[in-house]
Amino acid sequence: MTLRAIFPRIVATLSAIALLSFSTVGACAGDVVINQRYPVSGKDLSPPTVEATNECAVSVYVDGFVPHATVTVFVDGVKDVAVTPEFGFAAIHLTNPLHTGDKVTATQIVNGVTSKPSAPMVAGAMPAHLTAPTVTPPIYACGQVVPVNGLTSGVTVEVRDATAGVIVGNGATPNAWGNDWAPVGTSSLTAGHAIEARQTACTGVASPFSGAQSVDNDPSSIGPPSLDPPVVGNVSITAHDLLVGADLKAFNGGSPIGSGFATAATNYMKVSPKIAPGEKVTADETLCSTGAKSPPATAVNQLTPPILVGPICPGQLSVTVGGSTINATLVLIKNTNTFVGYGGAAPGDVALNLAPPNALAQNDKVQVAEYIGSIVAVSNVVTVGCHDVVTYHNDNGRTGWNSNENTLTPANVKPGDFGWIATAKFDDAYDQVDGQPLVVTNQTIEGMGVHSVVYLATENDNVYAIDSFTGARLKKVNLGTPVPRPLNCENNGDAVGINSTPTIDRKAGLLYVIAYVMDGVTPIHQLHMLDLSTLQDKIPPVTITASNTLADGSTYTFDSSVQRQRPALLQASGNIYAGFGSYCDFKSSHSRGWVLGWRQSTLAPLTNTPLLSKTQATSTFDCYFHAPWTSNHPCYLASVWMSGYGLATDSSGNLFFTTGNTGVSDAGVSFYDSVNDIADTMVKMAPDLGKVIDFFTPANVSALDQVDSDFGSGGTLVLPDQPGPTPHLAVAAGKDGNLYIVDRDTGKMGEFQNPNVPASVQIGGDCHCGQSYFKGSDGVGRVVTSGGPNLVQWTINTAIRPALTQEAQAAFASGQDGGGFTSISSNGGDANTAIIWAVGRPMSNADVRVTLYAFNASASGGALTPLWHDYAGLWPNTGGDANIVPTVANGMVYVASNKELEIFGLTRPSKTPKRLSRIVSQAEPAAPSYVPETGPVYWGTIRAVDGSKVKLELRTGRTITVDLSHIMPRAMSDFGAIGRSLAVSGALNTNGELTATGAWRVKGPAFFGPDRDR
Repeated sequence: MTLRAIFPRIVATLSAIALLSFSTVGACAGDVVINQRYPVSGKDLSPPTVEATNECAVSVYVDGFVPHATVTVFVDGVKDVAVTPEFGFAAIHLTNPLHTGDKVTATQIVNGVTSKPSAPMVAGAMPAHLTAPTVTPPIYACGQVVPVNGLTSGVTVEVRDATAGVIVGNGATPNAWGNDWAPVGTSSLTAGHAIEARQTACTGVASPFSGAQSVDNDPSSIGPPSLDPPVVGNVSITAHDLLVGADLKAFNGGSPIGSGFATAATNYMKVSPKIAPGEKVTADETLCSTGAKSPPATAVNQLTPPILVGPICPGQLSVTVGGSTINATLVLIKNTNTFVGYGGAAPGDVALNLAPPNALAQNDKVQVAEYIGSIVAVSNVVTVGCHDVVTYHNDNGRTGWNSNENTLTPANVKPGDFGWIATAKFDDAYDQVDGQPLVVTNQTIEGMGVHSVVYLATENDNVYAIDSFTGARLKKVNLGTPVPRPLNCENNGDAVGINSTPTIDRKAGLLYVIAYVMDGVTPIHQLHMLDLSTLQDKIPPVTITASNTLADGSTYTFDSSVQRQRPALLQASGNIYAGFGSYCDFKSSHSRGWVLGWRQSTLAPLTNTPLLSKTQATSTFDCYFHAPWTSNHPCYLASVWMSGYGLATDSSGNLFFTTGNTGVSDAGVSFYDSVNDIADTMVKMAPDLGKVIDFFTPANVSALDQVDSDFGSGGTLVLPDQPGPTPHLAVAAGKDGNLYIVDRDTGKMGEFQNPNVPASVQIGGDCHCGQSYFKGSDGVGRVVTSGGPNLVQWTINTAIRPALTQEAQAAFASGQDGGGFTSISSNGGDANTAIIWAVGRPMSNADVRVTLYAFNASASGGALTPLWHDYAGLWPNTGGDANIVPTVANGMVYVASNKELEIFGLTRPSKTPKRLSRIVSQAEPAAPSYVPETGPVYWGTIRAVDGSKVKLELRTGRTITVDLSHIMPRAMSDFGAIGRSLAVSGALNTNGELTATGAWRVKGPAFFGPDRDR
């Protein structure tokens, strides 16, 4: 919560709260008191900020100006109104309601100096539907304020006593308290009555009434408020321990100096006359009775220093100031003595704009001075420097290392100092985010000025632009209708849209993304080139097509209905590249691995269209079983999927990636060969996609294929050049947990080899995962792996074999398939700055929360010291792994999950607790698992295998026999590994044995669905 104003005392019926809690007239512009240490000129007077709102709004919230400045508001370039607010912020009433597309700007005038206009605020369209708001408890008998949350900006608010059947108050947004919250003034409330609220708009749309909130009895004994020491010369005080709706009165001795109704537990209040030296201020509050007076608070001649929020980016047009004192003037200072902005304090965080043409450059030292009269306090110093994240895992080698993080360190990432900052919620049912959030600083957004922006894409085929510090939505575009559960595959949500991470060309201002959409009744993939400012297509999207020649000379054509585009997109050599795999290995006789490319400037497809499986070998070995795919052979596949990890490149532009499993013959021999079926292989491919330059395949490929133990479940990390005899390495791990250390120089990768040639290390379990890399303060390179439930850190020494030596490890709680994804942050090679960030997957169907972890990357006694962890979102579609990659940039950490983006950072001291906190602290259940509509279904663990029959132990301890002969010739071929979790459907015979017509893997007993006997 930010510091809130009291509600004005109104004798008769309470009117709309747009009337402000303080006067907007009073001192004229010539009365603005300026501290002579900080003289004002046209070169340093900041433009104010007009906060975003929508059509129908009758006020705009303006802040960032000097107290008592004259603020003039313009609509579409025409002067609408000029006012002189008491403080440095105000909800300013307009002559007429806004219309969609109206451009609103503002200036401030201080002692004859006029600022430049603010960036235009473009009024948005009112939503077609308004959700019911929330009446926030507690509310009290005899109170005269009802707090209403969850409002849309531009609406009017109606509060009703449902018990009495009468309207008791009205309000509106924006107001002096913000855009999404309104403390509605009411007539005196009655104990036990039910209070509800709704919001309406001038477009005619109205929300339902909220759930009813009962009015509490007023406390039998009302305690005294507590007051912060008032500041000499101020006309505002701050009170705590308030009861919402109570009448708060302040006194100097026996003389009243201010009053109003409390809107929150902590409020600021205007007082008159201004605070004098030695003054002792008290206060009391009244509901049905009056409580005791507070202890006297003696006036002080000091201010609490404000907090300048870092990081600050080069070229940034405004800074954020926290903890400022109401009625103070703020001065933005660059490099000790250059004034570049002049504004005013406000509740919560204040955006203090730079006065044009001032600018901030890399390594500038910035701070803020705050003053009331002659009393001055100066903030911390922030060094200017920011970093963009424009591709998956930070770079084309996929290191996952942000070496430019100058804010977060192991010393400050700890409980109490680091935590949740904001949440961005997404609208649509299929807005699951499978890709990594990308960050662009100093990005102009059409109609909304310059922001630091998080870009992310969802399975609903939506692309969002989100303010990276506040979570406010800036833009959204929908690229089509997502494809409903392709091939009935269950390792995703109910629809698949954008399944991969986009890539950004920062210089050109473009974002490239592949959307999976319905073209009538046909699924297609389309490659888009979107403008970062508007999220509109710069050129028409390209529908993806391709063909290649199979081993027998026949032509095989790319079929979007069976191809899944999961790996992150790669931007390199003037091209955009994408990998394709299958849906659940279903329709495996048609789905094959592809790598395709397009010219970055035109989206023209590259001539070469490599197909990783060209075989036409046949067998009765079935890949995977789940109705209706019960004759799922032969298996071709060699998918490029890597759990979403991106295709990588070396410095010459050669591509690196791993491939998944293929089929086996009836004799149990893999279809693999190094020309026509490059399965379970690390591949090095030419930039033009014209040939496979080199490769590595472990010699146990047949064993991997027989038990669906893909090498390609993890991605390939191309390490930066290392010292020593083997400078060019790449590493990759798969489902068997072996991390292979490969010399990536052409001719040295090993081709078809024994599992330990190249050398490998065991990373602690199944890897549906991707590695990270960083260089420590000792100059030694390190790889971080995440197999099974283990994070392991390895030092690199190419002079020994294997080239990786375990340095430290840590366990982290993560469910679903083994492994996970990490990112690394550090301030270059500075000591004591490196942090490993990891996201734990949901632990069970009963609790689908994901968890963000931070570990100190400096090993201590063979361990990685945990620094901090917290819940970071929800993943209800537990049939598909939460392949979440945390993005670390500019002092913030971003975690995207199902329908939300969570933003974490350094938490700033506040004079009040947050008004609203995110609601992910409670366990939430998974979405229902897919099962056939009728017939028996069982979930269990394989305990024994006898040919085509298995013994399945259910969660109750009961064991059933399952006959798999109708859907697979050899149970051992796929699901037969003892201890593997399995779900089966089919028909029970008279002996209680299940004849299976469908079977599918499950990520563990915690993810079992309900059993059904019929």
